[in-house]
Amino acid sequence: MRLTANMPDRVFQELKVQASLEQKSVSSLVTEIIEFGLRNKKKRKAKADLLKMIGKINLDPKTLKMLEDLRAEDDRA
Repeated sequence: MRLTANMPDRVFQELKVQASLEQKSVSSLVTEIIEFGLRNKKKRKAKADLLKMIGKINLDPKTLKMLEDLRAEDDRA
């Protein structure tokens, strides 16, 4: 499917450079980046939903701390 997108020139230049370094087309690199972003977004939502549910039950403090650390680590990515 064809898509037209507007982006800053500097972003397009970075895409071209990165695509060249990876010996890929700009189109395939953009597709890869979008797929990664969509997967990551789904994971973040699932984690947020899980943490909301956890708030409704009693958990061992160590387990809760581990989940909060994972969420914080994911937020930095």
